[in-house]
Amino acid sequence: MRWFLFLVALASASAQRKPEPGCQWVQWESEDLGLRMSVQKCEGRAAREFKVLNNKIRLVQPGQEAAMGSAVIEVWEKPARQSVQEAINRRFYPKMTSRQQMGCVVTDANEKFPLGDANKAVFQITPNPLYQREADKIRESEPGAEVCGLYGELDQKQYFEYHPAESKIRYLFIRLGNDKPMFDERSIELAAK
Repeated sequence: MRWFLFLVALASASAQRKPEPGCQWVQWESEDLGLRMSVQKCEGRAAREFKVLNNKIRLVQPGQEAAMGSAVIEVWEKPARQSVQEAINRRFYPKMTSRQQMGCVVTDANEKFPLGDANKAVFQITPNPLYQREADKIRESEPGAEVCGLYGELDQKQYFEYHPAESKIRYLFIRLGNDKPMFDERSIELAAK
């Protein structure tokens, strides 16, 4: 079994993008959230740390409190029998305006954000076909507008991720941003909890 895990780790390490200059890939884990992933550990001006605050993993400057950082991953829970789409609807739709609620849907985003793992599913809250034109006009006049709320499709890369083979009750919200993230989004694993 150890040999198998070593080969899996070796295969995933070789598939990682090159680290930023002055950085190297290391394993990071939060026992509280039951999550592990590869992150870049950097020296000098590029140095950042990952810290947990409640259900969020935040990226902070060395020595900063977690509350000062930007949330890059959020871990949410749902009932085991509830679909992840329904969980997203129930948790995030009430935070939208009534127009957004009517015009936005949870869609499959596996092609848009391929994780290279058939056991992981990716979703996004996006404008439905009827609302798309209106959403495009809003974004034309206001680039970066939250046409489907803060957790919807934005000009920065963000999405929901679900690993049913690892956990039926947890799902993630991932904020990759527009730059290369300091973590490897393909390496995220949910540990038994």
